Amino acid sequence: MSNDPGAAAQRTLAVTALRAATQEIVELKQKVSALEVSIAKKDHVTGVLLHSIELINARLNALEDAPNDSFTSGTTAVGGQEQAGNQEGEEDPGKAQIRKKIASEEAAESRVVKTLVNKMFIHLLGISKLEKKYLPDFPLDLDPKDEGWPKDPATSHPYIWFDWAHPQKADAPVNRKAIDEILAFTRVHGSDEAPLAKQHLDAILNSDLRQRITIKFNNLRLGYLTHQKEQMSLGDLDEVADGEAAEGNEDNDDLVIIVKPKSHLKRNTLESRAGKWLQQRERKRAKCELYTDAKYDAAFTTTAMSDHEDGDTAGQFIVRAPGWRSDEAKELYRIIDAVVDPNPEKDSGYTRIRGEVKADAIPPVAHLLQKRVRMWMVQPELLEANPHWLETQRVAPNGIAWGDAADPIDEKKTRKRRKIQTSTSLESNEVKTKKTKLEEVLGGKTLQDLLDGQ
Repeated sequence: MSNDPGAAAQRTLAVTALRAATQEIVELKQKVSALEVSIAKKDHVTGVLLHSIELINARLNALEDAPNDSFTSGTTAVGGQEQAGNQEGEEDPGKAQIRKKIASEEAAESRVVKTLVNKMFIHLLGISKLEKKYLPDFPLDLDPKDEGWPKDPATSHPYIWFDWAHPQKADAPVNRKAIDEILAFTRVHGSDEAPLAKQHLDAILNSDLRQRITIKFNNLRLGYLTHQKEQMSLGDLDEVADGEAAEGNEDNDDLVIIVKPKSHLKRNTLESRAGKWLQQRERKRAKCELYTDAKYDAAFTTTAMSDHEDGDTAGQFIVRAPGWRSDEAKELYRIIDAVVDPNPEKDSGYTRIRGEVKADAIPPVAHLLQKRVRMWMVQPELLEANPHWLETQRVAPNGIAWGDAADPIDEKKTRKRRKIQTSTSLESNEVKTKKTKLEEVLGGKTLQDLLDGQ
């Protein structure tokens, strides 16, 4: 090897240059890799946009195939206001109405509009929360023009009030007027209260906005009436049903039958108190082969438990069985209660005293099918006299395990959005195919999610 200093310097420079070139190559590869990822993302977004366009075109084709006489001609909805007329050169009124109706219904079902309607009720009722206990009673002895009528301190505008108990419900003149006031206020001030709602308010028709407000009124009305019923005094004493034990083992001396005033407690409070007893019964059920079959599951819910009312001391409850129970249900609880609790420590701290049967009790409403009382648990004569219990979510059919042709269906899972009725379905096979493909390429995301992620 040469000891020439010049050659050594050249080699050093060559090595340095090689290292610099290598680093540049590494950095260039990183940039290329990042560019490939970016291109892939953009290709994906482009693909999504193309599929979106195909879906739009498919829907337009379906609209073009819809007969014009399927709709009321001469009416269109512009900016949320339903107006009449069609000028020469404008889109066919039938097709325009379909487009606007679809956009309106989508806006009415959006969380933004639902939240906005809630805010409007809170603001115009002058309450702090939209809960049944805060809903004001209707002032029968006052008029909105009277000085005593409550007003918004910021605007001096009178608060609205509903006559929740009116037999005509939302159709009562006073309630119709209040609903119209909420609608008008929402139109004028809605976007101020919720800026994100402006686009939805531009799309929603008055008819759909009024329906959304009316739905909220109906829900609040039911809550108000339920709250009033819970607070209402039903009498001083109950009569003890002759010859009937409240529940469980009639020979159990630990439970003494006593008479107590009727309970004014809320249903959710009563069910919460019964939760410990339900847990105990579930532990006992696991030791009792007679009732481990799933056909008996409905008997082991808080809805089916006896009411636990206040006793004389803390931790003491008066247990009162409902009078609607069938003989088979009574026998089930008698056998289960006779089983020794495998883990009694979990039920410590509570004292239960047997109270009289609640002869006038009716099965509680349960919106969830799994918590609803079944027909086999109810006295046949009571069910025959009250068939509406099956329609009002108080009682459900037994199901296949009890010999029925089919199991009951959960209404909450099968409830579908109301669709516009036309002689030609807007959801054609082409639309459904394009819609499915778009959902696949989106992969559970929205187009905005993809755009934000670039």
